[in-house]
Amino acid sequence: MGYDLRKLVFDGAPEENLTGVELEQGYIDLGYDLFNDRDTLKVRLLRGNILDPVDAAPWADLGGQYDVANFGMVLHSFTWEQQIFMLEKGLHVLKNEPGTSMIGIACGNINGKVETWMGRPIPNHNPETFRKLMAEFEAKTGTKWEVDAALDNAMSCHDGKRTWLNPDLKRFIFEITRVA
Repeated sequence: MGYDLRKLVFDGAPEENLTGVELEQGYIDLGYDLFNDRDTLKVRLLRGNILDPVDAAPWADLGGQYDVANFGMVLHSFTWEQQIFMLEKGLHVLKNEPGTSMIGIACGNINGKVETWMGRPIPNHNPETFRKLMAEFEAKTGTKWEVDAALDNAMSCHDGKRTWLNPDLKRFIFEITRVA
């Protein structure tokens, strides 16, 4: 619904420099309705599929424009191969220069465990498994990245109210910065 982009605007980021891509137009519309800013928000909110090729809309028009790509609560919904593809998509939208970065949060696991979700193997990373993913990404793209990754308890998973959750579940946060 674009709440993360709206928070950036609230914190002072220039609206005209921000773009969000969402799979479902309904979530974009719901965000406008919830925040009552359809006529005032200058952030570009586009409908697109992160798994579409880079020459598909809207990705073809976004290439090489950004300093930062944010993967907020999305990485943990995809397989290892899809995660590599998503990082390639992030690389596509970033400027082709050192210092650009990709950031994100996801569900993680202290053991870096692969979980089965909807019949697919989904990696819930820890810093070690994410570094392995990044090594594969770097080899595939010929790029080099500084990796900062960690697990924490910020998802309220361990507040005693969600007893059905796996106790190894943590919030996984990452920032990768291009060095070459």
